[in-house]
Amino acid sequence: MNNIIELETLLRASEQKALNTQTANKILTDMDNLRRKTSLANQRRWIWELIQNAKDVALEDDGVNIQIEFTDDNLIFSHTGKPFTVDNITFLIEQVSSKDRFKEDDNTVKTTGKYGTGFLTTHLLSEKVTINGFINQPNIKCKEFEIELDRSGERIEQIIESVAKSKQALYELNEDNNVENYNPLIHRTSFRYQL
Repeated sequence: MNNIIELETLLRASEQKALNTQTANKILTDMDNLRRKTSLANQRRWIWELIQNAKDVALEDDGVNIQIEFTDDNLIFSHTGKPFTVDNITFLIEQVSSKDRFKEDDNTVKTTGKYGTGFLTTHLLSEKVTINGFINQPNIKCKEFEIELDRSGERIEQIIESVAKSKQALYELNEDNNVENYNPLIHRTSFRYQL
C-alpha cells in the first residue's frame, strides 16, 4: 500500500512539473516572439488590448469606465468592470486564453472572452506588470489582491519561479483581504506598468 501512495505522490508531482514547464515554455516562446517582432503595429496594440479587455468585463447596466494615468515612471490603466473570477486570474497568470468558443447559427466559430493571449502585447510597455484587483465569485468572500506578472525571465526556471510567486500571492489571501460591500463602480481593477 505504501508503494502505491508513493507512486501516486510522484506521479502528481511529475504532472505538476510538466504543467509548470509547459506554461513556462509558452510564456518564453510568446515573449521571445514579442521581443523580436516589435513592429509599429504591436507597439500600438497594447492600448487596444487593454481597452478590449475592459470592454469584455463591462457591467450590463453601467458599462465600463477606463482611466489611463501617467506618472514619472509608470503607466496605470484602470477600469470599473467586473472583478476577476478565480479562473480569470489563474489563466492570466499562466498565460492561457480563457476565451469561450461556440458556434453561431450559421455554424461559424465565434470567439469571445477576456484576458486572452493578446494581453501579452502589453508587456511591450514593461515586462513586469502589477495588477490590483478583486476576486469575486459565488461561495467565496470578495477579496482584494495585488500580484506582479513578471515576464522578464529568459530561462524556464525563471518563468516557473515568477508564475509560482504570482500564484503564491493569491494563496496567501486571507480575512484581511476581504472586501465588504464590493461595488465595481468604486473598486477599480488596475494594471501598473513601470516604464
